[in-house]
Amino acid sequence: QPARIISLSSLAHLRGTIDFEDFHYKKGYSKIAAYGNSKLANILFTRQLAHHLKGSSIQVFSVHPGAVYSNLTRYMAPQFVFDYYMRVFMKTTMEGAQTSIYCATEAKQSDEMYFSDCAVGWALEEAKDDVVADKLWKLSEKLVALHDSK
Repeated sequence: QPARIISLSSLAHLRGTIDFEDFHYKKGYSKIAAYGNSKLANILFTRQLAHHLKGSSIQVFSVHPGAVYSNLTRYMAPQFVFDYYMRVFMKTTMEGAQTSIYCATEAKQSDEMYFSDCAVGWALEEAKDDVVADKLWKLSEKLVALHDSK
């Protein structure tokens, strides 16, 4: 059967980088940097998954839902900032779901692998790097002992 896999990314991937030399943040941790890095990793994961699924009836998409006013925002700044100032500029949860719904129902897989506002979006060049995607995939397999020898 045809199927679709959707991973949530973010425009925050533009601040991301995959630092294979300090993958576990031994040199220091920043929640903002880690968030951007994780969203870049989501796009790279989607890219590599598409490579693994090539020739199947499964399409994969990485989605930026937009800046959505949700419970997640309570961790980003004082609540009053979002309640009184940012809420005007942010999407509702219903608006934020539209690109995911679009990708789940009618979008066509793109080499970009990244969608925003119900269309192919613009992703960082590193998000399109198949070598980095493959390296990250293999490191992830190792970290979760996917191919653990018996």
